[in-house]
Amino acid sequence: MKLNLFKLFWLRFVFLILITNSACSKINFTTEQNIEWRNIENNISVTEVSIADWLIYLVVTSFDTNKNPLLLYYKMDVIKEKLPELNLEYWNTYVFNAFLSPDGNVFKTFYDHTTNKKYKVAVNKIAWDSIVNLKLMEMPVVGISYEQAQEFIKYKNIVVNKSNQNSKKITHKIKCYLPSPANFDSLYTSQDSVSKKNRPMFNYKNASLENFRKFDKENPIIRRMHQSPLYIWSYFPDKYGLFNLKGNVSELTSVKGIAKGGSFFHYAEEAGLNSTQRYSKPEAWLGFRVWYTVYSYPNE
Repeated sequence: MKLNLFKLFWLRFVFLILITNSACSKINFTTEQNIEWRNIENNISVTEVSIADWLIYLVVTSFDTNKNPLLLYYKMDVIKEKLPELNLEYWNTYVFNAFLSPDGNVFKTFYDHTTNKKYKVAVNKIAWDSIVNLKLMEMPVVGISYEQAQEFIKYKNIVVNKSNQNSKKITHKIKCYLPSPANFDSLYTSQDSVSKKNRPMFNYKNASLENFRKFDKENPIIRRMHQSPLYIWSYFPDKYGLFNLKGNVSELTSVKGIAKGGSFFHYAEEAGLNSTQRYSKPEAWLGFRVWYTVYSYPNE
């Protein structure tokens, strides 16, 4: 009996290590563009858009190249239209406020792939230490509007097609977009909310925490499972290699007011085929991921 209990504990420990390491290998933690951001077969980003993705977008689309570090606190008139709604709870607000702090005293480099320009941005050091330790840049961005997401899509179109700009022979073009509700349902899987071993398969309302709490009871991210978003690489990917297509944050579609996939705020049954989540404003449970189509040039 003792041996079985030991094996059970060890398997659970290995489970957490594997899910963390295998998922992290798919994510680029620097501000450099991640070349593995898309699933080629199914024309979809493997993860939700992260806080890091949004910060890079905010900086490189708001400022020209500069020699001096950027203090975003003094540039609110420039960036305010691209900021998430900052009266929300959770880590989204914490990260953005760290970069908006007038006490920014360490500098992080952001890289613009469309122009090859670099930007130094000030951030509060105490907050930055927490951001690094808790991997908060790898949380999904929330609190944005439908219109803000569409502006990000326009930016992403420029970034992913940059390799073609200086090429004499353009062979393809990528079009990024938000999916229709039908697009989203086309990737529906029958993966249940709980595995055969009674482990939750994605982050949804009232999901069991016990198998996770035992590993890191002090981790404030894990403690808020099914109460707030988790990392964009949380849990195992589905059969298409996609993380959090169900649960975590509901994802914006091309139809304003309709989101798909369910979130930590919704029960597992609300993440199923043909289920939708309605919204009328930015929400703490609402994010998105990028979909795309590859065209052979010059077809549009």
